[in-house]
Order: sequence, then C-alpha cells, then structure tokens
Amino acid sequence: MMLENQGAQNESKVGKILSESTQKAVISLVLSMLLSAAVLDLHLFAEPSHGFSFGLKVLAYTYGDAEAFQVAFDAYLNSWKDDKNPLI
Repeated sequence: MMLENQGAQNESKVGKILSESTQKAVISLVLSMLLSAAVLDLHLFAEPSHGFSFGLKVLAYTYGDAEAFQVAFDAYLNSWKDDKNPLI
C-alpha cells in the first residue's frame, strides 16, 4: 500500500513537470505567432493606395494637360477592371 502511494506521488510530480513544460511551449508558440503575424502585416510597412489619394495625385501631375489626365485615368480604370468589385 505504501509503495502504491509513493508511485502515485512520483507520477503526479512527473505529470506536473510535463504539463508545465507543455504550457510554456504552447504560450511561447502562441506569442511567437502573434508577433510574427504583426510583423508580416503589409499595412505595417506600406500604406495601400486609395482611390481618393490617387485621384489627387493625378490632378496634381496632369493639371492643364487633358491628354495626360486621360492616360492616367485609363490606367487607373485598367488597374481595377479585374477586381471583384470593379469601378465601372
């Protein structure tokens, strides 16, 4: 009977050590995944272009030149034609 109690205590110590090491590994993995997802986010490094800012840039560069404006406008429409929600 005494040996059985001692064996149960040893198993609980081993189980406790294994569960603590597993818990540390899982926490480390989850934290590393969260940090890597934040680092690999494109918006962190490059700001996506928006239609309004693009339009202002086109107006600034082509002010007074109707042909250049039309070329830039057509290029903008062509860049969005294969999108799931096309502009036109």
